[in-house]
Amino acid sequence: MLNVMVVDDERIIVEGLTQIIRWGELGLNLIGHAYDGKSALEMIVEKKPDIVITDIKMPRMDGLQMIEAVRSKGISTHFIILSGFGEFEYAKCALRLEVKDYLLKPCNEKEVEMSLKRVVEEILINKIHKEEKENKSIEEEIVEVQDEVIDNICVTQIKVCVEKYISYSELSLKWIAEKHLYMNPDYLSKQFVKVTGEKFSSYLNRIRVQKAKELLESHDTEKMVCVAEEIGLGHNPQYFSKIFKKSVGYTPTDYQKMHYMKRSRKGL
Repeated sequence: MLNVMVVDDERIIVEGLTQIIRWGELGLNLIGHAYDGKSALEMIVEKKPDIVITDIKMPRMDGLQMIEAVRSKGISTHFIILSGFGEFEYAKCALRLEVKDYLLKPCNEKEVEMSLKRVVEEILINKIHKEEKENKSIEEEIVEVQDEVIDNICVTQIKVCVEKYISYSELSLKWIAEKHLYMNPDYLSKQFVKVTGEKFSSYLNRIRVQKAKELLESHDTEKMVCVAEEIGLGHNPQYFSKIFKKSVGYTPTDYQKMHYMKRSRKGL
């Protein structure tokens, strides 16, 4: 089994991942956790885990500094970033440090497990290739690596664009491809499904519903049209209501009322 560590300054995140991820089924052994980058670095140097899931913003040493320190020591740990920060500069730095995936909070256990599964498969494949010493030319290996890098880059940039432009009504994969990535939208669509296992349209709707839930839970009197505008569906509030109910089981209005009643009973 491969060894894995979890690093996050939010105890609830660490405990949540520890409990909900099916480590054994993924061929993983959870060997420890840390709540800051400096402590994590010391543990990584000592235990040399195969995989580390880490946040970026942490006390004493942030996640990117920790990863860079690990790289400087020649330790071949594979990193998955789980962060609430989707700025492109963070993603670009993560790519430079050869981070295997960049997940944005909030995300569910399925996304984390899919990311882990991809990294586990990559590690095992690399081990098989090393053992068999396949007679591939340097040119072929470079092409394979380039294809892989172009893919855990395209998907990261797409997710960053969704986070940044969620309120734009024109937000779509075609729009991202033409306005920001300057790439073929059909190619991007295939790479997104290949890497995430999910269609872009489904991912975008899921992020929009999650954002809408946050707005409805925190604003008791927020008008539905305003919420729809915040998630880029102000031009089509009926569609917003439809995808929200399909995902959550309640209309946006009923969901807001439900949370208002809960808050009222608690005296909040």
